[in-house]
Amino acid sequence: MFNRRLHMLSASWGFVFISAHIGMHWGMFIGMMKLRKIKAVILRILINILGILIALYGIFSFIKRRLYEKMFLLIDYAFFDYDEAIIFFFLDYLAIMGFFIFVTYYSSKLSQKRNKLNNKINA
Repeated sequence: MFNRRLHMLSASWGFVFISAHIGMHWGMFIGMMKLRKIKAVILRILINILGILIALYGIFSFIKRRLYEKMFLLIDYAFFDYDEAIIFFFLDYLAIMGFFIFVTYYSSKLSQKRNKLNNKINA
């Protein structure tokens, strides 16, 4: 039983940390896709709206899949629902990943702007 709980704890926190790590490097992915160079304002707005929608669905999926219970060992054992189509399982977890990527990416951008502002003030 200890090994099951340790596995559930490690897998859930690992998923969150991996998602956050991807979020730290998300600017590199945007650069590779040439999204920074998009001049069309409407297209950039649509891409940002899509990111927000994925993040919002990720919050919903985080609660629906009860990932927080696994992260804090509020449950002893997690069961997989074999009656559910596997695509919905993967889409939910991709949305959760998208949420953590979104939060980390924009938090790091905000932190970078704050650091630049502080450097200008202190210089």
